[in-house]
Amino acid sequence: MAKYGEIEDMIVVDNLGDHLVGNVYVKFVTEEDAEKCLNGIKGRYYAGKQIFPEFSPVTDFREARCR
Repeated sequence: MAKYGEIEDMIVVDNLGDHLVGNVYVKFVTEEDAEKCLNGIKGRYYAGKQIFPEFSPVTDFREARCR
C-alpha cells in the first residue's frame, strides 16, 4: 500500500466478529493517495481472495466502534 503514498495509520482487525473477517483499514496522509490506492487495488486478489476496497467515514481509528 505504501507505493501509493505515505501511510499515517494501518489497522488489521482482530476479526472477533464474522462481519469483520478480513478487514484492514489504511489511513493515508492525503486523500489523493488514498484514492490512488483504492483505484490501484480494486479488482486485485490477495491470498486467493478478491479485494473490495472502499472509503470509510472513520477518521480516528481509536474512536471507531462497531454498530
